[in-house]
Formats: sequence, structure tokens, C-alpha cells
Amino acid sequence: MKKILSVLAVAAVLLPVAAGLAPKSASAAPARSAGRQYVITACGKTEVQADTAVITVGIESFGLSLADTQEQNIETAKQVSDALAAYGTVQESSFSAYPSYDKKGYSVNTTLQCKTDKIDAVTEIARAAAQAGATSVYGTSYCVRDIAGAERAALKAAEQEAIAKAASVADGLVLVQLREISCYPSFRVAANGKITYETYVEAVFVKGE
Repeated sequence: MKKILSVLAVAAVLLPVAAGLAPKSASAAPARSAGRQYVITACGKTEVQADTAVITVGIESFGLSLADTQEQNIETAKQVSDALAAYGTVQESSFSAYPSYDKKGYSVNTTLQCKTDKIDAVTEIARAAAQAGATSVYGTSYCVRDIAGAERAALKAAEQEAIAKAASVADGLVLVQLREISCYPSFRVAANGKITYETYVEAVFVKGE
């Protein structure tokens, strides 16, 4: 019993001490400190004018003979490719052939992508592909030719955001390291015709001398 009372007495002494050592809530500060360092995460965004569109279309063929169906699909895919070539660069992104389970025979599929700077003619391009024999239009994504420039602008914006956050945490913090975590575009063009590039960074600050 004496041992139990002794343990309880020690615990009663330690609890106030532990409470005094507990760190204050960090919810108000967007940073964590490691020794004399402050590590802050930040996000930077930049909008750039979309200048390139990628239209993806599919050509699907059915037939009783695999060889005949494949030949038919290749011929139709060439017609579609020729139609798309009038607008930009065309490449085959996938090809597949397999037994058709809902129909007797075989299914052969070819997927083509047309990369073009005629972003105002996307609907016209999709229509031209369908008229040439495309059975599906899977959609359109947008991008910019100067991807590196857009990524640098987003990274710079993230750096400035990290510096602004650091100023709200403590005075006299100096940026000593910046690590890019991720960078990606929206792929969809906004109403103003622009794409948003987003970059996330981890920035390390120290107290200035």
C-alpha cells in the first residue's frame, strides 16, 4: 500500500510539471520549428493563357473475323488521322483487340490524339473526326507550350507566400531552403481562356543574426 501511495504522490508532482512543459497550440501559426529553424508550407498559383488543346478520339470496329476487323479499324483510323492532321499533330495513344462479349465476334479499338494550337476550333475538330469515322470523342485537355515558364512563375508565387507566412510567425526570419513538393496545371481552361498552375513548397527559415 505504501508503494502505491508513493507512486501516486510522484504522479501528482509530475502532472503540473508536464502541463507546464506542454507546447501551446500551433493552430494560429502556419509553421513548425525544429531547433532554431522554422518550416513553413505554402502554395503559389499563376494563371497563363492556354495556347494548346489536345483532343482525344476513339475508333471502334466490330466483326466476325479478327483479321478483317483489324484491317477495317486501321483503315478507318487512317481516315480519321488524315482529317485531324489538317489541324495539328496526330499520334496514336492506344490500340486494343479482343473478343466481344456482348456481340459475337471481335472488337478492335484505336485511340488518337490531336495536339493543336487552334483552341477555338475544338468543336470543329471533333466534328471532323466524327465525320471521318471516329466513334467516340473522349474529351479535350488544354496546356501551354511554355510549361517551364508557367512552373517557374507558380514556384515564385509559392516562395513569396512562404515569406509572407514567415513574417506572420516571427520577426527577422531568413529563408535558407526551399523545396518544391508538387506542381500541376488545372488542364481545363477557365472562362477567361487561362489555365491555373499550382505549386506547393516547403520553406525553411532561420532567425537572422
